[in-house]
Amino acid sequence: MCGDPITRFNGKSIQFWIPLDTDIKLITLDSLTLFGMARKRTSLRSMQWFSDFTLQYNGDTVLHIGCKNIVSMGMAKIAAMAPPAKLGAGVPMRFLDLTSMDEEGEKKVNVAGIYHLAHSMLIADVKHDNRYLAYKLNKEAVFIRESAQPDKPVLEFFAAKANKFTDMKKQLQHLHLDMNFGDISKRTIGNGILPQLWGLQARTPEVMKMLHKPY
Repeated sequence: MCGDPITRFNGKSIQFWIPLDTDIKLITLDSLTLFGMARKRTSLRSMQWFSDFTLQYNGDTVLHIGCKNIVSMGMAKIAAMAPPAKLGAGVPMRFLDLTSMDEEGEKKVNVAGIYHLAHSMLIADVKHDNRYLAYKLNKEAVFIRESAQPDKPVLEFFAAKANKFTDMKKQLQHLHLDMNFGDISKRTIGNGILPQLWGLQARTPEVMKMLHKPY
């Protein structure tokens, strides 16, 4: 699922629009529930981009993923950044704003590494991944895995610039989050707007409205 926003399923692309600044339930996969939000800050008129994702496990929120307001750093500072040859564990996050939650409260995730969620039932693998680059600066990706199957990502999140603009500042003003699903063919798919958009479930009037531009 990527910017505008567009979801792809079985070779078909579907564009949709959601209420801004509102957490929307996207999908339930077994014990996992994913919510998404498009903020006004990352959107422009009828162009929307996801700015936040929230992950729940058995109804408890375990991880929030947002994108930082990179432009607030100043364009001169961004342009002067030297592309790092390699980033590893311990390097501060550049694009993602991550917070994990457990019974002890919220914790900022400021470095790459492995984080155990939901009483170690889930793994959040935060990486500086060379597959996701913006102006030769490394970008972060978050891979969500189940501890019982650590080699198979269930969800993948990463920051992306708005490539429909040619101006670097506008691209970063609308910095947003994209995501991919792992293999969900053997999972129990519950409610949310994505199964309806994909045609797996009947579309409610609310979801039907999401197929039309709001402006």
